[in-house]
Amino acid sequence: MDTDNLLTVEVQDHPSGVPVVQIHGDVDLATAPAFQEAIHRQVTAGQHFVVDMDGVKFLSSAGLAVLVDTSTRMTEKNLRWALV
Repeated sequence: MDTDNLLTVEVQDHPSGVPVVQIHGDVDLATAPAFQEAIHRQVTAGQHFVVDMDGVKFLSSAGLAVLVDTSTRMTEKNLRWALV
């Protein structure tokens, strides 16, 4: 998923079977919805996953809000996730 060439979101399967959501670019007010959509798909799938933000150059409060929401939703579902 590409949002104005500012953010790229890819989901890769790790050999362990845990999906890894790789984020590259800036996560700001304009791109946070694409970031949230990708994360929401993983939460809805009801499985553990990893968010790899090694490629993130900028994280605004909108991006941070997505991470807080993810933590809340995963706790409600009694699932684990990791942020790298």
